[in-house]
Amino acid sequence: MPFTHRRTLLALVGTLVTAAAAGAQQAPPASLSATARTAVLDSVRKLLRSTYVDADTGRMIAAQLSARQTAHAYDTLAFAASFASAVTGDLRSINHDKHLVLIAPRPQQGAATPGDPGSGEPRVVIMQGHDEASAARRNFGLRKVEVFDGNIGYLEVADFAAGPGVDAAIGDALRLLERTDAIIIDIRRNGGGSGEMSHMLFSHFLPATPVPTIRVRDRTDGGDTILTSVANVTGPRRTAVPLYVLTSHFSASAAEEFAFVLRNKGRATIVGERTAGAGHMNQVIDVGHGFRLSVSYTRVSDPVTGAEWEQVGVTPTIATDAASALDVALQHARRSVAQAR
Repeated sequence: MPFTHRRTLLALVGTLVTAAAAGAQQAPPASLSATARTAVLDSVRKLLRSTYVDADTGRMIAAQLSARQTAHAYDTLAFAASFASAVTGDLRSINHDKHLVLIAPRPQQGAATPGDPGSGEPRVVIMQGHDEASAARRNFGLRKVEVFDGNIGYLEVADFAAGPGVDAAIGDALRLLERTDAIIIDIRRNGGGSGEMSHMLFSHFLPATPVPTIRVRDRTDGGDTILTSVANVTGPRRTAVPLYVLTSHFSASAAEEFAFVLRNKGRATIVGERTAGAGHMNQVIDVGHGFRLSVSYTRVSDPVTGAEWEQVGVTPTIATDAASALDVALQHARRSVAQAR
């Protein structure tokens, strides 16, 4: 399938929004009534049964919500944020799916599942359609470009924030590193975002002839699709430059896809920690009263081996704590470059 026709499939932390969610949202209530809580829970359970990536697990998670509701676990939660947080915890209690989150009705540019580097938990970005408008203002997550001693290039990608102009921005960043002898790409603080942007970036380091990257099996329509790398990239294509990818246990979703594909293709040395293990694609769907549910609906795997990173993460080639990963990669890169001369 041509890459230009696969844009919606590539949102590993889904940019897919249903028509209901894309429409006007109800204003957040001052307090949340019992009737509203019940209606939201009913909608969530329905979606879990009809849409969740694994039907049996979806039913189990729905049953868990019912049990918690019967136990009056939500009765005193009169505010949207506390209710959403409690439901999210229960959604994840069965199989720890980091893409499952009930999003409270509040003004926001995007949402993130609970967790951040300060709390010790991964922060999985849950993209929403209107995030594209702000992507350019955030430079698409391309945070820092630098050349270290030894002519080692460095690019920090804080998140994969795709939007109009992202391909050109990636090309501009990589052209600044075009004459370096090795490249380090840092996704240690990257909670995910657009799989399309992930594909565009790693394709600069793969052959011009597209290669299979991931297999996507969709529960909602029964689709089974193998995605490929991008044939026409906007910046320099460097298929032989020594490449290092820095990871941490905060690296999630589309960031994990980035490391997963480059490792599986034997194209990069992964340095750091095992990643978060958030490996499903998701949709963000309106569930009433201003709430939205991020729900996983696809299984993603390597097209050759069938391996997934859901729950297990991406294992580094060189294991070290995240704080030391850059120094370790620099040392390794400098030795590699010196030996090649």
